[in-house]
Amino acid sequence: MSALKLKVLIAGAGIAGPCFANWLAKTRLDTSITIVERSPSPRITGQSIDIRGPAVEIIKGMKLIEGVRSRHTTEEGTAFLNSSGKVFAQFNVGDSFTAEYEILRADLAGLFLEATEGLGNIQYIYGDSVKSLEQTNKDINVTFTGGSKDTFDLVVAADGSTSKTRSLILDDQVLKDTYNFLGQYTAFFSIPSRPTDPKLWQWYNASKGLGLMLRPHRNTSTMGAYLCITMPARGQRDPVVEDAMDKGTEDTKRMMHKYFENAGWEAKRILDGMDHAEDFYISRAAQVKLPKWTNERALVLGDAAFATFGVGTSLAIEISFTQKKFYSNYFIHFGVLI
Repeated sequence: MSALKLKVLIAGAGIAGPCFANWLAKTRLDTSITIVERSPSPRITGQSIDIRGPAVEIIKGMKLIEGVRSRHTTEEGTAFLNSSGKVFAQFNVGDSFTAEYEILRADLAGLFLEATEGLGNIQYIYGDSVKSLEQTNKDINVTFTGGSKDTFDLVVAADGSTSKTRSLILDDQVLKDTYNFLGQYTAFFSIPSRPTDPKLWQWYNASKGLGLMLRPHRNTSTMGAYLCITMPARGQRDPVVEDAMDKGTEDTKRMMHKYFENAGWEAKRILDGMDHAEDFYISRAAQVKLPKWTNERALVLGDAAFATFGVGTSLAIEISFTQKKFYSNYFIHFGVLI
């Protein structure tokens, strides 16, 4: 059978999109894949994430497992502390939230970027996004926010739990009540490390739903800092936090100072480091549960389709692999996607 041409657009250059592109590009199909990313450059921010279960085997199949190992955060376990910094419970790798394959999100995304850029049939476009989609009986017409237009056989929304592309693929009725805020805000950033810092995920819960955490980096000059605000009830929002997030990073940092300045443990150190952090960002913990992931020639993938809490990276890797198998087999056998 001669190769069939498949022109694909993927919105989102995080984890799910490049992983899906990597596998699809290696099928018998003659693929031309474009990955469009809203950020002006590859994102360097992100917390420590783990790879577990079947996702490990998929990473091995991508021949990236040694790259993951070499970029391990060096975290050796999880320790729970009191306000004085005294450990009252500690768990080693495998017995805690720390997994065998622990890596910074930016490092994993970087591995996928390197792997896909070298394939020849994948291109990245930064600083742009999908503005509108128009499906026909044979393709999808796409207009980008930058003004350009193009036509694709398949469009994939892999731009995160707050995906803008998702609402262009699925209608309002399908999306109703599918985004569920879990009542928690978490700020992530890097701060300078100290020689005395242990190779542990240090976890301190303060009063009023506040949480402070420190995690080691492979780069021994820095470490990951996390500030969590957990509401009393699932779905409840904090109007002060919401307002600060809407205004931007500096307002959010000022808000964090007011919330955490008397929290105890390493609050002062973390807040001082936050003031100088260039990789600061804050997100809402959420779950996304869609009744379906597809609409004719369009697919929703990763956190845009099934955002979870704690296993999102592994699930994104696994589903990207299985969806690749479905679409490549379907197109090879039928020559169409609908």
